[in-house]
Amino acid sequence: MLSPFRSGSTLLRVMLAGHPRLFSPPELELLAFETLADRRRAYSGRDSFASEGLVRAVMELQGGDARQAEELVAAHERLGTPTAELYRLLQGWVGDRMLVDKTPSYALELATLRRAEELFDRPLFLHLLRHPLAVVHSYVEARMDRVYETFPFAPREQAELVWLLAHRNILDLLARVPAGRALRMRFEDLVAAPRAELQRVCEFLELPFAPEMLDPYAGGRMTDGPHAESKMMGDPKFHQHRRIDPRMAQRWREAERGTPAALRRETAELAAALGYPEAAADPAGAALAGAAAVVAPPPSVRDLLAASPDGGFAPRRLPRTGPAQWLPLSYAQERLWFLAELEPASPVYNMPAAIALSGLLRPLALARAFDEVRRRHEVLRATFSLTAGEPAQTIAAPAATPLPIVDLGGLPAGARQAHLAALTLAEGRRPFDLAAGPLLRTCLLRLEQDEHVLLVTMHHIVSDGWSVGVLIRELAAFYRAASGGPTPALPALPLQYADYAAWQRRWFRDEVVSSHLA
Repeated sequence: MLSPFRSGSTLLRVMLAGHPRLFSPPELELLAFETLADRRRAYSGRDSFASEGLVRAVMELQGGDARQAEELVAAHERLGTPTAELYRLLQGWVGDRMLVDKTPSYALELATLRRAEELFDRPLFLHLLRHPLAVVHSYVEARMDRVYETFPFAPREQAELVWLLAHRNILDLLARVPAGRALRMRFEDLVAAPRAELQRVCEFLELPFAPEMLDPYAGGRMTDGPHAESKMMGDPKFHQHRRIDPRMAQRWREAERGTPAALRRETAELAAALGYPEAAADPAGAALAGAAAVVAPPPSVRDLLAASPDGGFAPRRLPRTGPAQWLPLSYAQERLWFLAELEPASPVYNMPAAIALSGLLRPLALARAFDEVRRRHEVLRATFSLTAGEPAQTIAAPAATPLPIVDLGGLPAGARQAHLAALTLAEGRRPFDLAAGPLLRTCLLRLEQDEHVLLVTMHHIVSDGWSVGVLIRELAAFYRAASGGPTPALPALPLQYADYAAWQRRWFRDEVVSSHLA
């Protein structure tokens, strides 16, 4: 199921869950990751709630409680089970039913959407639409901006950019998918004529219509969380309703009355193409004319899509003059730099990972793979210090970096495990010197000839949980190449993180931001 957040996908998911031939769980949050270990690293701390949908699905399929399901998922995380293998496992449990994956976050990354075509044999896609201003209203009302609180946009702007980016990515994916494997539907039609729309869905899936789908509030259907105190994944207001109400699709108009809600030109044009021609000058908001003069054109949140020329605020690559050049920090980096200055010996913002590697390993190839990742991503070669009274970053030139190897193979099994645990803990807790670097550390622990543990530790100032998945995927590709495989087909990066930081500073410093300040 493809849609941005707050498009009505929870209602559609629960409707589909009423069909005896469909297994439609809450958000699985699987497709973006190569392995369950990658997923675990990304969804830790404040983001751990994102892992509950898979736990709830396992509970439903295996008939156990939350603890048993969590233990099963944790075992696959420790093993580093490939995501594709877990999908196969889920489908085996599902049996002859179709597995529905409703995870709106997938639409934020085109590469994630394309993995559906890579992993599955002729997958089917439901593309769910909703009026962009309805999505904006629902997104702000649900405080979704707190999920992506590092994005430098006010809540309404963030909501619109998420709508725009998600549908651009979805359309890009579906342009390469045969028409018979995709069905477009509108939330407004779903609540106004649910039987007709669900019949369309059943015909598309080549399933008989099931009347139970028309009663999504009947109970069950995984509309609870895994624990008694947990909230259901998806729409937090789902349980406030008792029946499908056609007015649900239009309530935003009354709530938005009198609110300046002009859309960017790009959003209005895409909305019109998708069947919402009134979005350009909706009666609930202001006319689009002149809006571009006071609203920055859309960067695409994660890939920084090319912005329109309106206003001249497009992200651009800064000239590079050499390794002595000082480059700006993003606001998030500046906060982390300040905290490191306050407590320089604290490891609280370390991001440690211990990766078990089985089979033949070529340490030199692994070292070269890390060198390539460092070369590709400047921020992994960055150091941070004061210049002219302001924190700034400098980027070291790419250079070969040795991969330290600690051989534990000569120790007895019990002592080996004790040393492994101690070394892993010590490395994860060792503080970074932001001014000296490096801020990506690696160490390879050899347990046996074909058993190793790779320790990778980064400071949060140069990475985050989502970026870890990127690093692992690219590291694997470069390792295969260094071991004699094909050269990775990775496109050149038009922008680096320092370019984003400079754009963010420019965006907040200019008069554009004045309209958002009281």
